[in-house]
Parts: sequence; C-alpha cells; structure tokens
Amino acid sequence: MSKKNSQKNAVPYVTVEQLVSEHDQELQLHPIGAAHNLQRKIHEPTVNRPGLALAGFKKYFASKRVQVFGSVETTYLRSLSAQERDERYRWIFKTQIPCVVFSRNLNPDAALLKAAKKAKVPVFKTPLITMRFINLATLALEMMFAPRCNEIGGMVDILGVGVIIRGDSGIGKSEAVLALVERGYSLVADDVTIVTRIDNHYIVGTSNEMTRNLMEIRGIGIIDVAAMFGVRSFRTEKQVNLVVTLVHWDKLKEIDKKFNIIKNGINIVDLGSAPGSWSQYLSEKSKNSKIFSIDLKEVRKIINVSHMVGDFLEENIQLKISNFFQDKLDLVVSDMAVNTTGNKNLDAIVTGELCMEAMKFALEILKKKGKFVSKIFMGSSFNEIVSFAKKSFIEVRVFKPSASKKDSKESFIICKILR
Repeated sequence: MSKKNSQKNAVPYVTVEQLVSEHDQELQLHPIGAAHNLQRKIHEPTVNRPGLALAGFKKYFASKRVQVFGSVETTYLRSLSAQERDERYRWIFKTQIPCVVFSRNLNPDAALLKAAKKAKVPVFKTPLITMRFINLATLALEMMFAPRCNEIGGMVDILGVGVIIRGDSGIGKSEAVLALVERGYSLVADDVTIVTRIDNHYIVGTSNEMTRNLMEIRGIGIIDVAAMFGVRSFRTEKQVNLVVTLVHWDKLKEIDKKFNIIKNGINIVDLGSAPGSWSQYLSEKSKNSKIFSIDLKEVRKIINVSHMVGDFLEENIQLKISNFFQDKLDLVVSDMAVNTTGNKNLDAIVTGELCMEAMKFALEILKKKGKFVSKIFMGSSFNEIVSFAKKSFIEVRVFKPSASKKDSKESFIICKILR
C-alpha cells in the first residue's frame, strides 16, 4: 500500500458505538445509566487522562480522545468541594469529549452523571486496571484508525511468510491458495484480503469475519478449511511480506517479442478473442491503433478494443469487420481452436480448418506488408497449411512458444508480406 493510497484510505474518525461493539471482549465496557449518543465521534487513535484539566490547567486539553478516569482522578475529585467538582465537570463536558470511561469498576458521582447526561456524553466503566485499559484501548483505536483497503486476492502463511496471491478473475488464485493449504500451510483469506497499514511501518492482511475459514473453489463450491484440514490450517491475520501477481502466460507476447509483429497506429483484428488476453496485450502494446475482436462468447470490456459476438466464418460478419475499418488491415491474429474432444488427431484437423479459413480471410483483408498469426496443431493438415501459407506470404515461420505445454501439438504460424 503506497503512502498516497494510505492517506486516501485513512479513517477520519470512529464512533463510540464502533469502539464498544467491535472491541467489547477485550475492553469490557459497560454503560453507566442510559447510553447517550453512541454516535459521538472519536477523532484521535489514543486515550487521555484528564488529571491536569481537573486540576485547573486548561490551556491544552485533548478533547478529541476517549477520557479515562482512574483511581488518581476519582480520589482527587473527592477532595474538591461540590461546587468545584460541578465547575470542572461543566468545563470538561463543554469541550465535546466523545465519552468517559471509569477503570477498576469505579462509580462516578451523581454530579458527573448529571453533567454527562446534559451534554449527551456516554459514560462507561470497565473492570480493567487503568494502564491495562489504556494499552488495550490504544491498540484497538490504532487498528481502527489505520489506513486500509481491500486487495482482490487470497492470502496464505507459508512458513511464517505472509503471501498475498492476486490476479485477474478466473486465473486460479483460490486454486493456488488451496494447493498450498493442502501442503500444510495456513489460510489467511480467500478471494478478498483486507489490508491494513499499522503505524506506517508494516502491513497486516486479514479476512472478512463472515467468510473466515471458508474458500470458494470454482466447480466445487464453498469449503470449510478448518473442518477439512484442522484448526492449524488457518490464521485470522498475518503480516504481509510478499505479494505474488498471477498473470496469463501470454503466447502472443512471446511471439511478438521474437518476431516483432505489433506496431503502433495500425489496424488489427483478433479472431477468437475470448477470454481476452490477446486483445488486452494488443491494447497495451499497440498505441493509437484500431483494434477489433470477435468471438462466439462475450468478452469483458477492454480499452481501445471493439468487440463483437459472432461467428467470423459467416459472410455478413466478415463484411462487418471490413466496414468497421474502411481500409486494409496491418495485422490479423487468431487463437481459435475447437473445444477439445480428447481425440488429438480430430482436434488438430478441425483447428487446422479454422486456421485455413482465418488465413484466407487475412489474404482478402490485409495490406501488402500485412502480417498473420494463427494457432496451428501438428497433424494431418499441418503440411497443407504451411504449404498454402508459403504460396501466399513471402515470410513464413512456425513457432512453439515456451508457454505451450510440452506434450501439446500446439504451435503458431507467423506469416509476413503478401506475395
């Protein structure tokens, strides 16, 4: 979390009600009489003992803090006359303090309760000794005031190292976290990690209380990690030491790096664009370009990319693509492939047919120095496609990116400059 973001997400105040409800267990605050105006605001993440103000020193008084009365304050007040006590009470409550807490289960006198009621200031007592309450309340308030934000990603404790795993939707964040939990590491948060900056020195991650110990796994549903792997398999919070961002291992990026196919200010069409990683890369790499993507499925909106749902094999769709550009294209890319059937030879044949159709379309719509990139599978139609490409383009290369699985028949054909 950057300093700029921490300032943006800083908490300007917390209410008395928030302090009491969120930290009831450790602070043990009990209202004395009717609880007046619990929406009063605490503006500073610490507490104050009003001893000097009660003694008459009023030049500086921390009125924005929770006021704590311990044995020293109550003993001193008993030494004053009733008139003096009333005067001190009126002055303190006139400063609009958020609330008053009596430690050691001490009971305030009737005059203080009357003044508090008139000023609509809540009064509490706690069985804790004064310094114990001050320490716990300060820690609680510092946590409540700490800058925080939600990070889209899971978090896991790996041998004492707090690791946030983030990335685009559907990339496998939860699956990665679950795999680590299965190996004996501890879950902190799934899907959304609440990140808090403590004292501007370190960052702590935790989960929403409602979803703590739970994970949602695509295709399975919600699982209870504690029930499946035991109570040691989760932690309520952990300091963040490392952030890992999962990214799509983009084959187009690897192809572009090797063959230098993408320029700025060009016309590009992305055939079979779902889930959108190629269009995303084209948008980021090719500035001031006109980019059109098409697929049978809807794709999330990508900046500078116009998307159409349809089958590019249909003549009317091809006409719409041509009309969109009103000019010849510089680059046609295709990552089209059929849904795998398990029969690699059949998959290669059908994907080869898609590659051939995409190439024929590219020949009609590309400029003389245009480029064509398409997925191609090693199979019975492979030589036929490569031979056709060499008759149609001056430069033809077949390349298998390192991002492709080693046992996969997948490769890509890169063609440049029409004959």
